[in-house]
Amino acid sequence: MANSNKKGGIRLEDMFASEKCDYCGECLAKCDWIKCNAEEGSDFIVRLVKGEHVPEVMNVCTNCMNCDSYCPQGARPYNLIIYRWYERYQREGIPPVFKRALPFHGEVNVWSKLEKWLSRRERKNLHRWKNTSGAEEMLFLGCNQHYDPYIVDSRLFAGIPVFSDRSYCCGEPAFRLGLLDEARRCAINLQEKLKGLGVKRLLVFCPACYNTLTNLIPNSFGINYEVELVPIVSWLKERLEGGSIPIKKSLNVSVSIQDSCHGSSLGKEYLQETRDVLTMIGASVKEMEHSWENMRCCGLGYAATRYSLVDVVFKGVKRLRETGQTGSELTTTYCNGCYFTMNMMRMLSPGSPPVYHFVELIQMAMGEKPVRKINSRRYAIVLAALEAVKFELLKPGKKKIEV
Repeated sequence: MANSNKKGGIRLEDMFASEKCDYCGECLAKCDWIKCNAEEGSDFIVRLVKGEHVPEVMNVCTNCMNCDSYCPQGARPYNLIIYRWYERYQREGIPPVFKRALPFHGEVNVWSKLEKWLSRRERKNLHRWKNTSGAEEMLFLGCNQHYDPYIVDSRLFAGIPVFSDRSYCCGEPAFRLGLLDEARRCAINLQEKLKGLGVKRLLVFCPACYNTLTNLIPNSFGINYEVELVPIVSWLKERLEGGSIPIKKSLNVSVSIQDSCHGSSLGKEYLQETRDVLTMIGASVKEMEHSWENMRCCGLGYAATRYSLVDVVFKGVKRLRETGQTGSELTTTYCNGCYFTMNMMRMLSPGSPPVYHFVELIQMAMGEKPVRKINSRRYAIVLAALEAVKFELLKPGKKKIEV
């Protein structure tokens, strides 16, 4: 039943497993935002497969990927939605300001404008990580880590070669916006770079990168990376269990966990490992109402729905306030996108619990004081964003990305 239309060489049938879908509608009926029953959900899926614009889905979806977790057949309904956004992009492009939020686009973007606000040590580290000579085992940082490179500047990662370069994005930002040609280009570019570096085992810091490299890219484009991919959560847990990360003091703190969209997609074992790590360092977890595979996006993913930052703020503040309902002393997340988004939202909801990256909590347990630049960094991000997009604000309409 799948539409075999082809845009830029990317086919719907390669992304959405229509042969597995029985159109039960369960994936959408379980969604917190679409709010439909199974019969309505089935009708929406049928219409999406036919190529229709379905506003009940397309204008509401928060890009959280939970529909893939809900699908009993493993048909990847999330990719069906993404493909329809891809068609929209092919027709209309994206608002010019959104180009400046893409790490791989041009020299003028939020990342480049933020660099002057980083410390000298952070800039030095970014330069070193960009120009690494390669190794069989490396730590790969996602683009979002360029917002707060201080988090990785820790004894936790001493002696591990680090690779991070905005020119070699995993493609996740483009994929979630529906810019599939750009996402595939990023994937091929990174594949060639890793091969040139001689990497055999890649420790992946960001869950968005890990899910993109292990699931989204291979399942959508058939691109595979000839390296062993290891999520940093698993690596840290193994080192904690083996004693190579010495715990000097138990944290004795209650935490709520912001499970990320990509973390949810990686399944229960991955989500359990994050909780195991927190338990090992003495944190007690107070689960939010929406957690594990029924989590809610921090708000960042909602930008793709209507290309609206207002949507991001609305959903982000709502999610942040849910963390306070647990009564926990602080919130933690293993996703850097969630980390800086939720800290940005605290500018509007300062009474919410402080948000820590879970690496910062491990640092505290091993007796290392986290740098914690996030309070000042969030204002720097706002200024960098305004500087990056100031000329684009005057340009009407939507544009295609030039690759």
